[in-house]
Amino acid sequence: MADSDLISRIAEAVETSQSADQEAELRYRKFIIAGILDKRCAIPATVIREIVIDVPIHFVPFVPPYIRGFINRHGEPYTVVDLGVLFEQEATKERSFLVLNLPDDQLAFLVSDIHEIVKVPESDVFPITEKLEDERFFEGSVRLGTDDVFIVSVDGIRTRMAGDLGQP
Repeated sequence: MADSDLISRIAEAVETSQSADQEAELRYRKFIIAGILDKRCAIPATVIREIVIDVPIHFVPFVPPYIRGFINRHGEPYTVVDLGVLFEQEATKERSFLVLNLPDDQLAFLVSDIHEIVKVPESDVFPITEKLEDERFFEGSVRLGTDDVFIVSVDGIRTRMAGDLGQP
């Protein structure tokens, strides 16, 4: 092999390595894009344990209307939060659940449907820095193509539940 061929192969390998390093430096976040009535919302994939469809909800009396009851997952009860009631004041009729992976709570979000799982660059995620009272359920937005989709704040929902249920 001629020296010039060897030098050009080394240069190509270095360029490929540099572009791979640049790609690795670009950070991504994964989201589950869910339908809540006629709107789309993003839920961080890091908080989702599993997606479950069409399991029975066991009713619980004397709770706020957005708490629909419990579902049984592997012998464990998960509190069902109807995001349609919480956000839009209208009950979700479908039975798609996002079971959350939280260290100290067992929650499942009831949503209309699951659209997709997306991986977006960190540069397309826009946090909300100052929240008004009615924005506490959202932590920001994510750009998907030409659309901006709100990111659901799990902590905001848990804070609302704690207040409504009289927990400190």
